[in-house]
Amino acid sequence: GARVIAAVIALFALLPTMTLLRELPWPAYLVLVAALVGFGWHRHARSARVVTRWRAGNRRKSGVASTLDIARTASAMAMRRRATTVRPSLAELTPWELQRLPVREVGLQLCRSGVTNVYASHEDVVMMVGGPRTGKTGEIASMLLDFPGAAVATSTRTDLLTICGPLRAERGPVYVFNPVGLGGRPTTITFDPLTGCADPITAAERATDMLSAAHHDRAGGDRQFWDDLARANLAALMHAAALGVGLSMHDVQAWLAEPEAFESVILSLLTDSPERGFQNAVVQFLGTNERTRSSITTTISPALQWLMHKPAREAAWPVSEGGTPFDVATLLAQRATVYMLGGE
Repeated sequence: GARVIAAVIALFALLPTMTLLRELPWPAYLVLVAALVGFGWHRHARSARVVTRWRAGNRRKSGVASTLDIARTASAMAMRRRATTVRPSLAELTPWELQRLPVREVGLQLCRSGVTNVYASHEDVVMMVGGPRTGKTGEIASMLLDFPGAAVATSTRTDLLTICGPLRAERGPVYVFNPVGLGGRPTTITFDPLTGCADPITAAERATDMLSAAHHDRAGGDRQFWDDLARANLAALMHAAALGVGLSMHDVQAWLAEPEAFESVILSLLTDSPERGFQNAVVQFLGTNERTRSSITTTISPALQWLMHKPAREAAWPVSEGGTPFDVATLLAQRATVYMLGGE
């Protein structure tokens, strides 16, 4: 509210200032210029001053980007300037071709500010927060249709698949991963949990993920003790199945149900493993008392309950049983779209 007052005072000060400047000798002008240069260097060339200036600017703008901020970081020109970083393959284009490049090839339009479109680069993370029926699905559908490369779209509904599936199919293959059977949509791309488990580290990580998902609501007591034992044994069984030929998670489930009946099979598969700890874990599991073994089995069992759910089993068919593997390199090369459907 003081800007008008400041402007009036400045007008009154203008006449005596001009009179004073006319009367000054020329050396005084040199001193004045040197002082202005020194002030400018002190304000703009030192890191602390730059940070202070930016902080003051943010306070003045209340955290809202100015037109200059948008032009510098989120305009069409800014997106094209970052094009070769976001997509190195575009480095072959000439500067003229880059300026004619459609912005959707390197960024997604977020909104319009005045006459300026505001974009987010493809390497940025965009989060939208809104209540029901505020247009979130339509906005995501627009972004998905504009996106030039391969995409993975996750949803708890089939809306995105219905809206965008036919149009994305014009760009590349469209696959559905639907382990919960949402909307009766069949799964057309599968993920076998044993994929990569021939590597001991992958087997351990996969077992950890499966058990964490099954016991995310458990807390307290002896949880950590039993979880550690369950993780080691499930990882060992999955690793053994991955080392075999034509084996699947059904075999892992059968081994867990009757470990003594399959002891020789499991240990013979683990002889080829580079990780001896898995073999020791199985030997310890089989040699422990019935009560402890039952507790370990009970801890592992919830992580395998999906094998009794038909849509989940179909989403995890191995290649040996007709599954279509989820291969990232192939999906990227094909510019494919994968719709992953699931419950909340």
